[in-house]
Amino acid sequence: MGLLEGKVAIVAGVGPGLGRSVVLALAEQGAAVVMCARRPDVMDEVAAQIRAGGGRALTQITDLAEPDQVQALVVAAREHFGRIDILVNNAFDTGAQYATVAEADIGRWQESMQVIYWGTVAMTKAVIPHMTEQGDGRIIMIGSLAVQRPQPTWGSYIGPKAALAGLIRLLATEVGPAGIRVNGVQPAHIFGPTVEKFFHDTAEARGVEYEVVYREAADETSLGYLPPSDEVAGSVVFFASPLSAPVTGQILNVNAGAWMP
Repeated sequence: MGLLEGKVAIVAGVGPGLGRSVVLALAEQGAAVVMCARRPDVMDEVAAQIRAGGGRALTQITDLAEPDQVQALVVAAREHFGRIDILVNNAFDTGAQYATVAEADIGRWQESMQVIYWGTVAMTKAVIPHMTEQGDGRIIMIGSLAVQRPQPTWGSYIGPKAALAGLIRLLATEVGPAGIRVNGVQPAHIFGPTVEKFFHDTAEARGVEYEVVYREAADETSLGYLPPSDEVAGSVVFFASPLSAPVTGQILNVNAGAWMP
């Protein structure tokens, strides 16, 4: 019997990386999973995999910047599975612009904030009444080490992720009396196809071998490697499960020791 048997989880922002791994990890522990994203391809493939293994899964195309779509997702989750126990906020948008503050298109930065921060606020606000009614719930935010170790031109991504860090602590104080725990997982580089491509492109631009670029990043960690999304997803399962019952308002660094606060 899994840690999450009988629970229902919503995962917002399901793509080919961490979102996919989180969904599969929650389902493996027995949760029914409701997935949302702006595109169906990854969600449909993951849902088919879960159902083939005897699990329960629901997908719904959702733009978190649209409040009506967020509310429709929550209603669908309740109609299909009867309850909502877990929310994982993994919405992602870099603003599609890497520029300094002085050079930035503020409109593009606002688009990133709309998805990562305001979309997360809307999603969270929509599930709180249902969790309050149950007297229990888990809300998990996916942050980023970029907030602690900022890189020039990453402002459109760092800004909303930093805002999430404050939201975690605020929500923990507000909804704790209702039995709802709010925590965050803060990865650094998550090794997978996206990071691997970035390293290959960097290596080509610098005229060095791929392994040189990988080792530079891996050597910044205490464990000497970059964790894949499946390992990071394990920390999400911990926060979603009874094992974390006395934990709220915390941000767990999941980065192989790249940064130790």
